[in-house]
Amino acid sequence: MRRTYHIFAITDSEDSYSATLKFIKNLYMETKDLLEEIDKLDVPVIEQKVERVFSERVEKLLKKMVRPLRSWRAGGWKSVLLAALVTYMLSVFLYTFIYSVINVPEIFVLQSMIIVGISTTLGIVGGMIAGVPKEGSIGSWLGHFISIIPVSVDTLLHEGFLNFIGFLLLGGIVTGSYVAALGFLFGLLYDNNFLR
Repeated sequence: MRRTYHIFAITDSEDSYSATLKFIKNLYMETKDLLEEIDKLDVPVIEQKVERVFSERVEKLLKKMVRPLRSWRAGGWKSVLLAALVTYMLSVFLYTFIYSVINVPEIFVLQSMIIVGISTTLGIVGGMIAGVPKEGSIGSWLGHFISIIPVSVDTLLHEGFLNFIGFLLLGGIVTGSYVAALGFLFGLLYDNNFLR
């Protein structure tokens, strides 16, 4: 006689449905052979050894599926702060490295490609670091915007007020919106694949 086994998972209400479903599917795949072995034994009570192996597999799966630093990456101001800090440091590093160390020539197309590449990197990293969509968007934008303030002030002092406003509009609104959108998308992607 073949038995039916039910797998239940109690999860936080803030965990996304797809992350919870992924966990349950992975749990089934990890324990399928164990459940089949129990079914073959035709024993109504699960032995301690089997229970221990089952618990070890669940723990192993949880370590894989629960996000690291979950108290900082599960939403709220901590996620925004962490994403903004990492995005800011990465932005300063990339711009400094590319423009000071490599000394890129001032060709408009090349400069545009570099800005798009850096903005893409910042949005992806900010969203993944925050681990949630809204905070990934805000943190990515904030880190990016803070990193362009020193250049904006330099533009104001050396190139005039109109160039300063243009730089802030381009850097803060256009590329900032792009960074924020990517932060949202990659925060959503991360949130849908890992438990809080």
